[in-house]
Formats: sequence, C-alpha cells, structure tokens
Amino acid sequence: MAESQPAFVRGLFGGAIHDEILFPYAAPLETRDPGEARVVSRLLRELRRIQGDLIDSAAFDAAETIPEPVITAFADAGLLALTIPREYGGLGLSSTGYARVISAISAADASLAVLVGVHCGLGSKAIALFGTPEQKTRYLPLLARGDTLAAYALTEPETGSDAQNIQTQATRSADGTHWILSGRKLWIGNGQRAGVIATFAGQDKSQDEICDLVKRLTPDFVFISCMTAESIPATLTLVAALAAISSRMTIIAGGPAAVEQSDALINAGCSQICTRSNEARRTIRGFILQRAKSRLPFGALRPRRLERVPLTAAEIRNAK
Repeated sequence: MAESQPAFVRGLFGGAIHDEILFPYAAPLETRDPGEARVVSRLLRELRRIQGDLIDSAAFDAAETIPEPVITAFADAGLLALTIPREYGGLGLSSTGYARVISAISAADASLAVLVGVHCGLGSKAIALFGTPEQKTRYLPLLARGDTLAAYALTEPETGSDAQNIQTQATRSADGTHWILSGRKLWIGNGQRAGVIATFAGQDKSQDEICDLVKRLTPDFVFISCMTAESIPATLTLVAALAAISSRMTIIAGGPAAVEQSDALINAGCSQICTRSNEARRTIRGFILQRAKSRLPFGALRPRRLERVPLTAAEIRNAK
C-alpha cells in the first residue's frame, strides 16, 4: 500500500528522516487553544482532588480491583469523556490535551490509566471514528457520562493481537438483518465491567475485518474467567467465548478500508501507551531523585562515640 502521508517513526525504519514533521514545533496548547487548556487544567485539578481522597494504589493492587466510587468520581469529573466528541456529551480533547490528562492519570495510578485508556482511547474511540450516526447517538452519550465502560476485544488465543489474521468470524444472518459472531477473545481490558465491547472479527471466513459492537449482557457472550496483569494487579482482563452472538450494530462492513481503519485505531491506542510510559518514567525518576537526596548512607545508623585510637609508636608498644 502506497504511503499517502509521511510518518516520522515509520520513516526512520526506512532510512528517511522527515524533520519537516517535527519542525517547527507546534505552539503550546495554551496559545493554540486557550479554551481547551482551561478544560485540561480543570481536569488535572479534579484528578488531584480525587487522588487525595480516593486513589490508593496499594489497596487497589491488594484487592485486585478498582472500587466503584473511584470510577464514579472519574465519571463525575469528566475523566471518562476525554476523547468523545462534544456533540455527544464528551470533551473532544485534542491529542495534546488527551496526552496531558492521561499522563497525569498514569502518574497517579497505572490501573486507572489502563481503565481510562481502554475506555477513551480504544472502545469509545472505535465508535467515535467509525460508527454510524445511529451508533454514535446511541452509545457515545452514555459512555461520556460514565453510565457504563467501553471495552475492546482484539486479542485471541490463536493469533495474539495480529489484527490481519483474526480467527473470530462474523457471518451475515440468513435474512441479512444482523451479524452472527463466533470465536474466542482474551485480555479484554475493562471487559468485566463494560456495557459495550468493540470486537474485531473476520467477515465470512475472509481476512477482511469488521469491528462489531456487542452488548456485554448478550446471553451468548460467555465470560470464561478474569485474569490480572501481573505488573498491574488491579487491572482485570477478561477471557470470553463468543457463541453465535447476534448483533445488529455493525461498524465496519469489511474490505480493504476496514483494515486501514482498524490499524488507525490500534495506532491511536499505541500512542497513548507511549505517553503513559513516558510519564511513568518521569514519576519513577522523581522518586529516585527524592530518595537519593534524602537517604542516609548505610541506613539510619546513629554515630557511636569511639575511644581514642593510639596514634604514636610508643602508644602502640605500651598498648601491647
């Protein structure tokens, strides 16, 4: 596929440095969009307030879950509406604004960053980018309010996260009114709480992709188990089997465009992972520097008063 627009990182792998993409640097958000900058500042203040009252990472990890009051507080503050367009009740933040907020959430708690990242950057994003007007009207307002969470089902036991070799299949019903999904998915972030799951599937045994909306409470969506991420214990992921689910809410109808659209969605998710990882690095570095400046060498031992040590040859001989 021909490259329609140069990309900086992709160019590096091909030996091309597209410095025109980086320079001159974009103007700061405060200059470019003062209104959005104020929204971001408000969100960061709300996050600090919640962090002081409700966020306890050690307790989250011990319980292997994020308490509902924390999610409710995030919804009330607008932290679950970051990327949802304004016309559907969201904040419609730019990439810069979203990066600032998700970075701060990452510094506060890694599990919350995963929850918001999947909800805003993958599940809701699929509908916002590629949903029909009907789907956007139906789902985005409730996701912006935090009435339910969005999840994202891509990874499979057979192929991992290889979007172009999906084994889960979507077949048209005999009357052509809906899709029937069958297959297995795992590592579904937010899956144990989500009311809407954006699901990748192959169409009619071909390698074309669709992205289908599946209501979590569909009886045939069989939840096999929940697993915790070893490094982030409070992040639960779902293992599920799709047994002939019927869905009338197709987003993408297959074909080459569907592959490009799914890649765009995955790339959007990857970019926020970079942002979260960078902020985590900065936070950890801050802890290391703080510790280095405040620690006492060899622990907090108190100095002891030592008796005088003999210093002259005569004193040493007499000491024998």
